[in-house]
Amino acid sequence: MNLTVDALVLRTQNYRESDRLCTLLTRTHGIVYAYARGARNLKNKNFSSTQQLSYARFTLFSSRDRFIIDETSLEHIFSAVLSELERLSLAQYLCELAEELTPPEMNEPYLLLMLRALYTLSKRDRPVELIKAATEMRLMSMSGFMPDLVMCSECGEYETEKMFFMPGTGTIRCEKCGADGVCLPVSRGAVTAMRHCCYTDLNKTYAFDLGEPSLSQFGAACESYLKNRLERSFTTLDFYRSLMTAGSPAAEITHTTEDTEQKNDG
Repeated sequence: MNLTVDALVLRTQNYRESDRLCTLLTRTHGIVYAYARGARNLKNKNFSSTQQLSYARFTLFSSRDRFIIDETSLEHIFSAVLSELERLSLAQYLCELAEELTPPEMNEPYLLLMLRALYTLSKRDRPVELIKAATEMRLMSMSGFMPDLVMCSECGEYETEKMFFMPGTGTIRCEKCGADGVCLPVSRGAVTAMRHCCYTDLNKTYAFDLGEPSLSQFGAACESYLKNRLERSFTTLDFYRSLMTAGSPAAEITHTTEDTEQKNDG
């Protein structure tokens, strides 16, 4: 069986002497795992298209229980993200999250969201924490985990200057009703940002600005909700957090893309 798909390469693994196993987020067939023979060789026709964060058209054929990449046509590679460690580590986390949450059926919105997230990361006109939190909240909402942010879960108040978000239930409470159990304080701006990511048109997911302290509250609420509902950890998130905690200036990656891939594969 032959299959032609538009796809983003979420992850690569070294296989045998010079092959790659690619995790593809496709427009119409969910997550597809496919082998690219000899693709780690610089002169291979599929070298560029099968690197992480490449977007391309793939022609696949089925061999026994696996897909083999035959032909590729590179559309775009997010080189601006690949060249900066902080943004690359965030992109790798978002890719792992997309692999976790993408359903097996047709899922064009997942591909479009990831392309939009990487494009926004490349532009450098939004804080990385805003991009991270917005993607987390949108992916969760698309995957059946949309929180109830319409009003206070107790009295129905739409919003107050200060509110509380309960990551365990995905609900909010107003300032008058107060906190209940494990909760996070969120400003009016943070609540508005969360609502925006859940309810706006997908193409406008990142079309907002948010200053401190609302940005930190927004980020903490989205990450806490995701961890609470998925009940699992992400090594890529741990690495990204270690970079942010270090507080060092964003490091420029000067080694080759192939070196990057080998380090990612560990």
